[in-house]
Amino acid sequence: MNFRSCAACLCLVIVLLGSCLNKTGKDLHPEIPEFPATTNDQLVVKKLLERVSDYYYNDSVLVCRDSAAMIVYRFHDQQTKHFPTTEFIYANGLFILKEGEHYFTVDDRLFERHPIKMIDESARLREIEDSVYKIYTDTASGNEAIIDSLFIGYFYTKYKLDKGRIPFNQQVASDDYYIKTKDTDFILTQIPYVLERKISPAIVKEERELAPVKNSLQRAEELKERHPHIKETGYAMMRKAWHTTGGGNHFIPSIPVYGEVGYYYYEIDFNSIPGKFKILNGGDALMDFKTGDRSLLVINRGEIYSLSVK
Repeated sequence: MNFRSCAACLCLVIVLLGSCLNKTGKDLHPEIPEFPATTNDQLVVKKLLERVSDYYYNDSVLVCRDSAAMIVYRFHDQQTKHFPTTEFIYANGLFILKEGEHYFTVDDRLFERHPIKMIDESARLREIEDSVYKIYTDTASGNEAIIDSLFIGYFYTKYKLDKGRIPFNQQVASDDYYIKTKDTDFILTQIPYVLERKISPAIVKEERELAPVKNSLQRAEELKERHPHIKETGYAMMRKAWHTTGGGNHFIPSIPVYGEVGYYYYEIDFNSIPGKFKILNGGDALMDFKTGDRSLLVINRGEIYSLSVK
């Protein structure tokens, strides 16, 4: 019996043995509607976006992304602006984005698009390698260390970097890095491993230059109080059961997982207008932001809603 067959049999055995553990619960408040409905018609809830993630915000905007774009939602006029991108990195007061084969940036204050230089130094590394191997034909004589030293020296000298510190940088794709120097910033594409080994924060733990520009937006997922205007009042388990996740193709079998689903109950009192609602699987996924005297943004599992008072 091959591995796939054994794994499939194991999954079946686990599910059969665990079937007795499947449980159902009871909705403690069937009179409370499921969000986006509430118990008060004076609270108006409107869906704005769906299937979004990576939320950043300040007093005037909320920035997030979907599978194809960065989205800026302005609180004062309730308008959205889209920037097509396949990458989404926030650093040094900039959103670093990529459309097609080209990178660009969007500043975090005016949210305007700016070009950014793309630099590839792999050709220079090959020149150094060719020169060293012409001089030192014995490949076992430590040529790699010589090449590494020469290239690092060249790079730090050309871009006027402090050899005693790691320049501020941010990985934006597997082989592409955003680098900020005293004079400029650029995307280094196809970063040679010798340089990545020298400057990458994931590899090198030495002190590095701080970002010259402080980000003006805060990452919402890092908030300690995730929904300050909405009070969680209770929870009811609705069901516990085995389900499968991952795999499911010819090579990797699906893996059974025992999970729980339940209702979270909430109260809101916005501008002295009270209301109640419930959310299936709410909890830490729920976030809210006040966007003005009469409106609130509510985020739950990739969906963004505007809540206002009539």
